[in-house]
Amino acid sequence: MLTEGSPNWSGRENLHSVKCYGHPLRVTCADCGHRAAVPLHKLGHLYGNMASIKSLKLVCQACGSRNWKATLFARQH
Repeated sequence: MLTEGSPNWSGRENLHSVKCYGHPLRVTCADCGHRAAVPLHKLGHLYGNMASIKSLKLVCQACGSRNWKATLFARQH
């Protein structure tokens, strides 16, 4: 598991990285703590896309915040 803000998060993770991990992207609202798993097919074109993960325009369904943290899963839990 690779979580934004943790020591192992390099900051260079991009949408292609999400595709390479092969599991849904977990997002956690930084304001209210609400969590969601976003399936890869909902994220659009990922293969070869070097745009930052933070370029995704995600909105918390619980509080409407656009402030979120990403988590990549290396294996299925």
